[in-house]
Amino acid sequence: MTGQQTLEFLATDESAGFRLKTLELYNWGTFHDRVWSLEPEGRNILVTGDIGSGKSTLIDAITTLLVPPNRIVFNKAAGADKSERSLRTYVLGYYKSERSESGLNAKPVSLRGLNDFSVILGVFANKGFSQTVTLAQVFFSNEHGGQPERFYVVAAGRQLRITHDFSRFKEKSALKKSLKAGGAIVYDSFASYCSEFKRLFGIETDQALELFNQTVSMKSVGNLTSFVREHMLQDSDVKSRIENLLGHYDNLNRAHEMVLKAREQIKKLGIIVEHCDCHDEISRNVSRLRECREGLRFFMAGEKLSLLDDEDARLKEKFEKTEAVILNQKCILDGLREERDSLKQSIVANGGDRLEKIRSTVLRLEEEKKRADRNFNNYRVYAEQLQVFMPDSPDKFAGNRARLTEMLPQLRSFEEKAFGQIKEKAVELKKHKDCSELLNSELRSLRQRKSNIPMAQIAVRERICSDLAIEEDQIPFVGELLRVADSETAWEGAVERLLHNFALSMIVPDELYAKVAAWVDKTSLHSRLVYYRVKNEKRKKQVVSANSLVKKLLIKDDAKFYEWLESELAARFDYVCCENIDGFRREAQAITRNGQIKSGGQRHEKDDRHDLTDRSRYVLGWTNEAKIRALQGELGKIEEQIVYLSREIKTLEDEKARYADRQRLVDRLLVYEDFVEIDWQRISRDIDDQKKEQARLESASDILGELEKKLRTVDEESKKAEKQLEKLQEEKGSVNTTINKVRIEREETEKLLKDNEMPEFEGVRARIRQFIKEINLNEELSLQNLNRIESSVRGRLQARIDSADSSLRETDEKIVGAMQNYKNDYKIETSEFDARVEASEEYRNCLKRLVEDDLPSFEKNFKKLLNENTINEIANFNSQLDSSAQKIKERISSINRSLAEIDYNPGRYIRLEEQSSSDVEIRDFRQELRSCTENTLDGREDDLYAESRFLKVRQIIERFKGREGRAEADQKWMDKVTDVRNWFVFAASERYKEDDTEYEHYTDSGGKSGGQKEKLAYTVLAASLAYQFGLERGSVRSRSFRFVVIDEAFGRGSEESTRYALELFKKLNLQLLVVTPLQKIHVIEPYVESVGFVHSRNGMESLLRNLSIEDYRKELDARNL
Repeated sequence: MTGQQTLEFLATDESAGFRLKTLELYNWGTFHDRVWSLEPEGRNILVTGDIGSGKSTLIDAITTLLVPPNRIVFNKAAGADKSERSLRTYVLGYYKSERSESGLNAKPVSLRGLNDFSVILGVFANKGFSQTVTLAQVFFSNEHGGQPERFYVVAAGRQLRITHDFSRFKEKSALKKSLKAGGAIVYDSFASYCSEFKRLFGIETDQALELFNQTVSMKSVGNLTSFVREHMLQDSDVKSRIENLLGHYDNLNRAHEMVLKAREQIKKLGIIVEHCDCHDEISRNVSRLRECREGLRFFMAGEKLSLLDDEDARLKEKFEKTEAVILNQKCILDGLREERDSLKQSIVANGGDRLEKIRSTVLRLEEEKKRADRNFNNYRVYAEQLQVFMPDSPDKFAGNRARLTEMLPQLRSFEEKAFGQIKEKAVELKKHKDCSELLNSELRSLRQRKSNIPMAQIAVRERICSDLAIEEDQIPFVGELLRVADSETAWEGAVERLLHNFALSMIVPDELYAKVAAWVDKTSLHSRLVYYRVKNEKRKKQVVSANSLVKKLLIKDDAKFYEWLESELAARFDYVCCENIDGFRREAQAITRNGQIKSGGQRHEKDDRHDLTDRSRYVLGWTNEAKIRALQGELGKIEEQIVYLSREIKTLEDEKARYADRQRLVDRLLVYEDFVEIDWQRISRDIDDQKKEQARLESASDILGELEKKLRTVDEESKKAEKQLEKLQEEKGSVNTTINKVRIEREETEKLLKDNEMPEFEGVRARIRQFIKEINLNEELSLQNLNRIESSVRGRLQARIDSADSSLRETDEKIVGAMQNYKNDYKIETSEFDARVEASEEYRNCLKRLVEDDLPSFEKNFKKLLNENTINEIANFNSQLDSSAQKIKERISSINRSLAEIDYNPGRYIRLEEQSSSDVEIRDFRQELRSCTENTLDGREDDLYAESRFLKVRQIIERFKGREGRAEADQKWMDKVTDVRNWFVFAASERYKEDDTEYEHYTDSGGKSGGQKEKLAYTVLAASLAYQFGLERGSVRSRSFRFVVIDEAFGRGSEESTRYALELFKKLNLQLLVVTPLQKIHVIEPYVESVGFVHSRNGMESLLRNLSIEDYRKELDARNL
């Protein structure tokens, strides 16, 4: 490239910078029991030897001296697994494996024991400044089998030697003291040790050491972008910035949650207040309807008064007209009576007296016949029902009566017996129904919980918890925390019998004891309650017998009272479970499987009032499916018995009814005391005789017949006139009575209205009229329908009231439910609130406070934290990332300046080019980061805008924090997108120096030949070293670090690329320690001044010789002869 200088290093600067002078090892790997040294004296040195001789052991010592422990992979150049070698294997000197004592595994064999120590020491010299720096690490084996302990040494200005400075001390503390006395600095951590030697060597970044470590085992670039990112660019430290961002976000998130909480509270309180407003409106409507209902009586009374006045006037007019008609009818009747009297006198005069007597007799006999005929028919019906024959003579009648009289007490006895049986069955039925109801209640209770405790005890606890505002699991029953082990079900009945009363006892923790005791003392429980006070104290574990009943029990794992129950069971129920009666007799405290209990050696008890296997009485356990099944079975049997008893009672009732019916029939037959009462045939014969005589007399006289005919006509007319008069008289009386009733009713109505005046009744009257109009009765009001209409209107009013009351109750339930939910959601804020309709004002005030004060304050604080803290922090974070990106571009420019001075090929150089990464996640992250800070200066303050920005911020921060279930993926994402190096991809452009045109473009080393790949790798590596080590061109006195180790890389490459690299490193004045097998020495030999020859003795110990290149050549020539 025209106008540019070529990279020329003067002969005087070939020893510039810090270079390795001496490396010493003591008890390191297979370098055993003496101090071994490698002495390059600041010049290039070749380390060679056969495979397995210990070359990599030597290189791993240098790596351990300079590279952070967490970055080291021992024997990396050979491709070894990380677990093959470790610091412990090097310190102990493992050299082979042998069969273990069991013969199944291999165990390592070491050269050293736990009492030996190891030292690595390196002396670096800078001739330009006449400076010497010694670095050392001392290792001590760990007795417990872990990694060795070590400390670190830095001695500036003096050269330490292992034999002189490290070998005369048995105690670590004495060695440290001696080193410090000699001016060395001793460190216990690599970080402090590394900071010091980096300062002395002028190494500015950790990447320089990482590049040193990578160079040791470098093969090829592989991927250019990865190589540049990892070795040439420094990671920007964003950890603290992200921590600050997370800290601000936590405050912002809390503020946002307060805003959301306030909004949610307002929403829920709004519903409560809306329900309360609805409640108030319904209440007012109900009050108005009730006023109408109460005032309806007086409204109708007023209407009735008006109707009564009209009715009174009408009745007066009708009364006067009726009196005139009656007077006329009396005159007609008087004329008919006079005519009848005259006709009767004429009939008597012509023999009509006997005929009149016959007619009277016939009339009397016909009445008697009707009565006898009716009695006869009734007797016949009753006799048929009783299956008694119908008597046709006085004797048979008397026989019937005697038999019926005897039958009556028998029927009464049968009825009484059936009644007694009914009573007995009814008592039994009630008992079964009560039991059924109790079982149904118990089952309903059991299905709503898991406990086996009876409902009565559960109800007492519910009252305690409700009144004292505590949770049920804070005061459990013993039975809820115990159960019989599945393997001991054969003993379940006996255990349940023994522990029954204890299981029904309630456990009260010490902190609740005072409240519970006070409540129990002042409350009528209507049942029995036993409870135990459990203090917060450590209980000593008691020993129980081998076959103790206690061992057949399980205590609920998460039971708070586990220790207390364990102690209490051991103290009170350590009963030996005996399989036979002989064992039972021998024990002082025992129980049999059949439920016989022995206590204190003397007292024996067996309570078989209930079946031992009756699961419906079991109370232990924290699941109740078995008890529910048992109770359901018991309930089924009881319901079958109820059906059976109901049928029995129905049969008995039918039987009793039959006896009662027969008694009634007998009583009705016995009413007839004489046969004549039913003998209608005899009377019929007497009537026939009388009528025959009447016909004979009437046919004897024509005059008498004519008079009789006229008399009958007059009698008929008189009867009609009398009936008409009677009717008129009745009508007059009725009218008069009605008039009096109307007047009395009017007086009563007036008095009602006067004595019961309603305030502001006119408004009520108007509402009643409107209501009547609304319901559309479709009929005029009258005295006849007044009460009916009033009843109808009242019914309609009541229906409206009932409907409104129902709505009111539903609204009450909604209000109380919403209030209770609100209290449950916000317990602290509502600790003094009541969940009652009457407390609505508290909720209204709370809503008002939230809307007018709290929410605006929360939103203001949220916006302030969002805009002034979090958004600013994100802006600064974004700015830092952008700044890091700019620095990368500047560093690439700096590296390119170094690359421009290196001839990659004759007349051509390499330039690195950076481009923005196309990675979607990185692109999206950068866009999301920018969107968080966009338009921050436009002054927008609306809630929607702030919320939108917060959600954008949260989307990023939540991934920084690590979302639940995706923490590992989020961490990888964060590491990728916040590492600015990943924002770029890199390529290499080979260009002509003459006109800077491009010869070839490489995106990575793929697709090129092996030699070309190696050449590109060495070129980029050289530029990286120049950049990271800060090599100063042409400077004789340089403070830069100039030492590089290349382990077997040249041995793998082509001879051409190896020579290229060696020439390039020579131009850069870097000191090389090259490791290569014997086969490749001829290529490297011209570039080194000395040789470190490593070989192994018997595969156990490594030996190291230092030879000048001339001596090495002589030995090599001699060996080839």
